Amino acid sequence: MTAWVIDHHGAIEYPVMKGYQRKDNGPHKVSFEVKFRIHESDFTVVYELRAGDPRLYIHVTGTWFQRGTSEAGIPTLRLAFPLALDQARGTYEIPFGAQARPYHRGQEVPALQWAGVVGKVGDKKAGVLLLNDSKHGHALDGNTLRLTLIRASYDPDPLPEIGSHEIHVALEPFSGELPVAKAIASGRRFNHPLKVIGTDVHKGALPGDLSIVSLSPASCVLSGLKKAHHVNALVLTFFEPTGKDQTLTAEFNSKLFGKVLSAVEVDLIERPVKKSSAQAQGQKIRLKIPAHGIASVLVRFAKVSRK
Repeated sequence: MTAWVIDHHGAIEYPVMKGYQRKDNGPHKVSFEVKFRIHESDFTVVYELRAGDPRLYIHVTGTWFQRGTSEAGIPTLRLAFPLALDQARGTYEIPFGAQARPYHRGQEVPALQWAGVVGKVGDKKAGVLLLNDSKHGHALDGNTLRLTLIRASYDPDPLPEIGSHEIHVALEPFSGELPVAKAIASGRRFNHPLKVIGTDVHKGALPGDLSIVSLSPASCVLSGLKKAHHVNALVLTFFEPTGKDQTLTAEFNSKLFGKVLSAVEVDLIERPVKKSSAQAQGQKIRLKIPAHGIASVLVRFAKVSRK
């Protein structure tokens, strides 16, 4: 059925610009709004820059009215990013890692929270991350990266896309090669930004800034942190995305957790494994993670919450 057979073909059309205006004008943020029409569908695109942030944020909102049929084909809305890169190659986030995929003349491939394109500007390496909050079909054609926003298939659902849409993406440039762990962290920051919460005035029991846990080496990624299901402890899940066996060191903040009492490696339903590689030493734990592997550890602290 057309919902699963991805085949972009047919004439290419460009939206008609209906108007534009400057929105925010600094000093912390500037933005520019453009209104488009595509047949009966209207969309607004806001381009946004933030002080001290290298990303270009792109916010797309609108209402889609185009429907696909066996006679008319499958209307598809895509964003295209022509990049000033030679010898461009793409890497795409997959669960617990990333996959470099060979170039196939614009064939669409999946990615989770980001797709990275690296190439050359003159004799220097450079690249860009395309971060997204909800769209996963990417296609690299030469030095142009495309992201599919809407694809109006017609079976089994005859009207799967008609209605309002809100899509957020960002372009993040970098020089040289970007480590996979940093790209994963960037995708997470984009999809889970810090939230500002208002409260009453009080002294507070903690300093103005602190970290919960710090990891070494930086190539390992903390995937999850939660209270253990059956005991008074925390369960942390880590993964290794670079393809190398690693011995991870995680150091915890004593002001939040108190002393580390013990650490044991567990499976994904929190049962101790037969041969645990976890060791507790002071405020640190050490844990072996195989190449492209996942490891969870149950850690007991002197305290796991603060009154």
